[in-house]
Amino acid sequence: MYVYVCTYVYACTCTYVRTCTHVRVRMYVRVRMYVYVCTYVYVRTCMYVRTCTYVRVCTYVY
Repeated sequence: MYVYVCTYVYACTCTYVRTCTHVRVRMYVRVRMYVYVCTYVYVRTCMYVRTCTYVRVCTYVY
């Protein structure tokens, strides 16, 4: 028989910067000769900051 005691603190440091540009052009032709043109521009800037620290102390008692 043994006793397992563990104490831990978890944190993290992470910086995430993302810029995404997406351009999409679509063209639809319907049965009645309707022409539909769609231009889609997608710009995204995302900044993700996270702080983490991981400290673990374990003690085994037999």
